[in-house]
Amino acid sequence: MKTLAVAGALLLVAASPSLAGGNAAGGTGDSPRTYAQSTSYEKYDVAALEARFLVCLNHEVEGIVLGGLREAACMKIAQPEADMDVIADRIGELVTDGATPTIRYRAFITGMVMVNPWMFREAAGGDYENDDQFFAALAKRLEESVLAEER
Repeated sequence: MKTLAVAGALLLVAASPSLAGGNAAGGTGDSPRTYAQSTSYEKYDVAALEARFLVCLNHEVEGIVLGGLREAACMKIAQPEADMDVIADRIGELVTDGATPTIRYRAFITGMVMVNPWMFREAAGGDYENDDQFFAALAKRLEESVLAEER
């Protein structure tokens, strides 16, 4: 099982534009950043990375799936016009079929990003050092949007 987790982590690194850059994207230096700043996602070719995203989103290791969700959200926010329909379909499946509550919750948030990436642009521009901070900011933006509609 340990070998599977290591192999899966290597797949995520290969699929992740952010991890390829290491800590060069910034951060406190105390811990490595787990994703790049939002502007770095603008230069990547989504079509070329699609198969790698799907490997991550279909992986049995939770951390790899979660990393794939984060990367998909970052990519869609940076490139709202990009065709990510196949990736979005898989994310939709994870909302109901994800192996853990965390996967299902973050898949829901990522699915909302896929539908309306412009709404999350400001939230994604923050200087987050981990997935928890990033998804908390997206969830807060979603909540603000829902509350604004109710007024």
